[in-house]
Amino acid sequence: MVTDLLERELMTGQHGAAALYACGPNPMLVQIAQVAEQFDRPCQVLLESRMACGVGACLGCTVKYREAREAGPSLTNSDPDSRVAEEGDEKENREGPIPMISETPPFRYARVCKEGPVFDARKIFWD
Repeated sequence: MVTDLLERELMTGQHGAAALYACGPNPMLVQIAQVAEQFDRPCQVLLESRMACGVGACLGCTVKYREAREAGPSLTNSDPDSRVAEEGDEKENREGPIPMISETPPFRYARVCKEGPVFDARKIFWD
């Protein structure tokens, strides 16, 4: 397999700080990303995915992508009197804390058709 040849070539140590660039089927890209990680090489992969709409609106071409997001304000509310009252809402009918998500996930879904098709292999969740 081509990934075996790549690994053997990188083991020679003759390529200095060479970066890896790959396109092809996902199983091969997964292997190349693993080899790049093993040899601490930067790696860019070109992803191909099916696109239903071709403009990124349908999110059919998304890839799970690692991205450090900045933490925003806390979205939890522990004071029931601080929530905005809706029309006809009486104070005694208000329930306790409003459950909200307080942490942002360490990833987002990147659109291959709009933000790619080339991505940093280390930032892709290859599951």
